[in-house]
Amino acid sequence: MLKAQSAYKGIVSVGTKFHAPYTADALFQYNMLNKFIAGKRFENRTKIPDAMIMNISLPHYIGALLRKLPLIGHKLPYNIISDKLFDVFAKNKMCDVDFFIGFNNYSLDQMKKSKNKATLFLEQRIAHVQTEQEIYIKEFGKLPSNLSSLIIKRKLMEYELADYILVPSQFVFDSMVSNGIPEEKLILIPYGYDPGVFYKKEEKTTTNEGLKVVFVGQVGFRKGIRYLLEAVHNLQRKGRDIQLTLAGNIDNNVMTLLESYKDSFIHKKFVPQKELVDIYNESDLFILPSLCEGSALVTYEAAACGLPLIVTHNTGTVVTNNHDGIIVESGSTKSIEEALEKLYFDRGLLKDMKFNISNTIKEYTWDKYAEKLVTAIVQRLKNL
Repeated sequence: MLKAQSAYKGIVSVGTKFHAPYTADALFQYNMLNKFIAGKRFENRTKIPDAMIMNISLPHYIGALLRKLPLIGHKLPYNIISDKLFDVFAKNKMCDVDFFIGFNNYSLDQMKKSKNKATLFLEQRIAHVQTEQEIYIKEFGKLPSNLSSLIIKRKLMEYELADYILVPSQFVFDSMVSNGIPEEKLILIPYGYDPGVFYKKEEKTTTNEGLKVVFVGQVGFRKGIRYLLEAVHNLQRKGRDIQLTLAGNIDNNVMTLLESYKDSFIHKKFVPQKELVDIYNESDLFILPSLCEGSALVTYEAAACGLPLIVTHNTGTVVTNNHDGIIVESGSTKSIEEALEKLYFDRGLLKDMKFNISNTIKEYTWDKYAEKLVTAIVQRLKNL
């Protein structure tokens, strides 16, 4: 472990929550946190004293309200208002520090104020915005309302202002490079999980009975739900006992699709964390065939519970294909179907993958994330 650092102090700022509490907690553990500005109130399970956490939650609630309005929520860029408001409010809370970590789309004004005063790190949770556009246009023929031209412009300006950009996966790294971001500007640090919360319970006996598959996340098109349901339905029609559980809120845009496959899955809307751990431990494998992601936290959590992963490269995974999971082609029903059928029949391989994933995931706790993050920041600051 690194010795506690005290020469540098920084601010972490995010317009909602995401994994930012762990980012701020990493800095706090090494005596490098000045303050944590969050746009959404959260249960503080970190070591950060409440006095160091500044909540600016009004913009988040405004955005949530606008999103529910029929015209604005589906046709107008509701998030440009809430995200800009947070950025302006947070800018007024800035102070002199050595570095700033801001989350993409929430940080433009804060970065402008701090440019040439602090080293700017931008947290890029998802693929480059140009890659996002390409995926949406290819898949849906249009962009969602929350990816308006104004939002795209903000994101691009943040890329330009940042001294360094934190990316969580090779998929995001490659998307940035392919869109002209210099490699030396990028810092690849995968996310993590809390082993005190997510862990493997009693060893589940691998049998030749039905295959229990779990999907966790918003049930929507971006997560590849269309291709997953098609694949599971096709296998069930062939007599394969695939038992699919979808855990997460449903995007209104997929309601018609879900109705078409209502006999192919069971749905759990809100799943408390403790129950989610139980669902993971009762399942055989986890699946998330996302079209565009950063590095989904649920993949780390499922892996911590001993589940091999079926994911796309775009999910931002830490698994190695055919070792501790299977990486399927994005947007391919056939690829998902083949992966599920492979593990359905080869329970020996499934057992091996469970063993392997339990070893792989040990390297991705939040404590290890903290060490990697702090090391990367200190190295860059020392080179100034």
